[in-house]
Amino acid sequence: MHDIAWFIFFAFWPIGSGGLLFLFVRFVKARLERRVWLQLAVGNVLVLLLFCSLIFLGGEIYYRFIYDSSDAFNYTRISKRWYDRYFRQNIQAFRDNVDYTLQIPHGKRRISFVGDSFTAGHGIKEVENRFANRIRETNPQWEVQVLANVGADTGGEHDMLKDAIQLGCQLDQVVLVYCLNDIQDIVPEWNDVMARIYTDNGKQNWLVRNSYFANTLYYRLKARRDPNIANYYQFLLPAYQGRFGVNRRSDSKRSETLWNRTADICW
Repeated sequence: MHDIAWFIFFAFWPIGSGGLLFLFVRFVKARLERRVWLQLAVGNVLVLLLFCSLIFLGGEIYYRFIYDSSDAFNYTRISKRWYDRYFRQNIQAFRDNVDYTLQIPHGKRRISFVGDSFTAGHGIKEVENRFANRIRETNPQWEVQVLANVGADTGGEHDMLKDAIQLGCQLDQVVLVYCLNDIQDIVPEWNDVMARIYTDNGKQNWLVRNSYFANTLYYRLKARRDPNIANYYQFLLPAYQGRFGVNRRSDSKRSETLWNRTADICW
């Protein structure tokens, strides 16, 4: 209801600006001989106001009711709405349309895919179209699990799998779905970078908070201008080169720890 009220408010902008322009034209016709330059200036401003309000309303309608997509950092209102619409969790709190059992079903081979948002199906509306679900569909003799959470890194995936084992989940074959940003948890500056990326999330002005159009434009501009977002993968590159710019011995030890974690997952 709150969203509908804001949309009605935005829809009245062209009506209001059009009404002002109409009243101004009537006023000018009655006093055509007075201050023509001022009348011309005010008229141009009102025409521009009407034109901009129509463009804004068109953008608001498109991004509020038509455009439907997620974004990499789940920044925009559209992306949050996308996750609310399409991410449905099973009783184990993983995105899937089936529930899992602790015991491996008799006569079946259990394949457990472990990963982050890419494994969970980031950007895929229907979970049946996710790669793991397609594997399940084409191999009915297998029991396929998807142990994936949005934003997980290799260390978090290791801990997630460890928790599942402690709960009594039986494992057969485990597949670690590795993405380039999964190395982020061994980068000392990672927490600071993420804090800077999300520093203004939820603290925008009223227009960015309540307009889908303004919210989308704001974050697209931010993604281009914010080096923490635009150069995110460049920030991770030193981790693959073994360079962190801080205590190298400590970094080397952390890299070895991550390697061991990865090996543990992929036994």
